[in-house]
Amino acid sequence: MLLMGCLGNPGSVHDRELAGSNETILKRLSPEEALRKFGKPLATDSFDLSRPLSEFRIEIYNYVPEGERNSRDIKIKEYTWAYNSQDNITVWYRQNQGTWEYAHYSIWKKDAQF
Repeated sequence: MLLMGCLGNPGSVHDRELAGSNETILKRLSPEEALRKFGKPLATDSFDLSRPLSEFRIEIYNYVPEGERNSRDIKIKEYTWAYNSQDNITVWYRQNQGTWEYAHYSIWKKDAQF
């Protein structure tokens, strides 16, 4: 799958140019840059880690030190865009010293149920 640019439809991510380097590109984008590049997301959310994560978000724990899990201090922003006609992409950002940094992403089938 590829990720780059924005189609004419809000929330659609154009699938050209990256050829397997999604994470490399995403790591360089702040949430504001991702919004400018990919357009309006299908969905957004903000949360902290004070409550257990759902199955959909469980991978976030792999990117947070064990001692910081279940903490109100760990703030996460979540953005979901259409990736292509069959898949969506969700990107998570973690707040670090007042700056939002890339944490992880997941590409998932639009008909998936979590």
